[in-house]
Amino acid sequence: MTSPDLLHAMTKRLQPKRWGFLGVFLFLVAWIRILSGDRFSLGGIPHFIHAMLLLLCMVVLAPLPWQWTGDKQRKASLGRGTGQALLFNTLWLGLLVMVFGPGQRIQVSSGHILLSPTQSMMLGLQPVALVVGWIIAELQAAEGDRAEAMAARQSLEVTARQAQEQALKAQLDPHVLFNALGGISELIRVDPNRAEEAVVSLGELYRKLTLHGRHTTVPLADERALVEDYLAVEHLRLGERLRIEWRWPDTLSTFHIPPLLLQPLVENAIKHGLAPSKQGGTLRISAAPEGNGLALTVANDGVPLASTWQAGTGLTNLTSRLTLLGAGSRIDLRQEGAWTMADLRLWPGDVS
Repeated sequence: MTSPDLLHAMTKRLQPKRWGFLGVFLFLVAWIRILSGDRFSLGGIPHFIHAMLLLLCMVVLAPLPWQWTGDKQRKASLGRGTGQALLFNTLWLGLLVMVFGPGQRIQVSSGHILLSPTQSMMLGLQPVALVVGWIIAELQAAEGDRAEAMAARQSLEVTARQAQEQALKAQLDPHVLFNALGGISELIRVDPNRAEEAVVSLGELYRKLTLHGRHTTVPLADERALVEDYLAVEHLRLGERLRIEWRWPDTLSTFHIPPLLLQPLVENAIKHGLAPSKQGGTLRISAAPEGNGLALTVANDGVPLASTWQAGTGLTNLTSRLTLLGAGSRIDLRQEGAWTMADLRLWPGDVS
């Protein structure tokens, strides 16, 4: 680790939940020594303050020599860490000896070195600091590895989801154009002038469709504008057989939703409900708030859904995209009297 990384690691260790168990252990050890008569004091300051200071130093300082590498490695090798720990722990433990036992000096008698209780205790804590520092450094290194692996996995998942969604959008674009061209080809035989107008409108639709699909979210007003352009092309083909009702409060125009969600429902209603009907029918497009989410409904009173009906490319694509959103958004198809209803529910995670 480098200096900024060490500072960050120290900050994390200062969180009580990370060293509470070790704190209780060292605190009990300190009190046992105090009660057994191995007293160390500092000018009348209560013993538990000494114990807490020792605990704080042990947790904060002991791992540092194991974590210092000077690079992006989270932990030093065994040999380097041991050497650094022996030197560093001697320094801060020696400082504690000076604090806890001022004026106490090492004495030599009859060839033997005599240490005060405070000095003996601090010397005995050297191997404890060595082991505790290694354990804490090892735990933090493992935690960092797990966090990095999780972040990498989440990044890959997000990238994969975005790539899949872009692929679905790219699949939808030519599908829309293919169906529109199919309608124009029918119109050429009966009304060439309107067919020419439809080609111009289709070019404008393609331009907007390309720009629209590049965004992650779009205002609901832009989604409606795209659908209106699509309906303009279909209206040239179907004429008076296509009647359109918008039930759309202006207050919803600023809602942001994933793009190209509404158009497949409109296309499906025209293709399977209104276009096959000789007299055509009404296409009703509604939007309403639902809690913190949004409800979009596309209904038509043309030909009812057949019992053998199966979803085509547009609805299959839409269902896949809703699955990718993963926030509980869904689409439901139902028959309500003469009306075929497609209900799209977008939950708060998908609406902003």
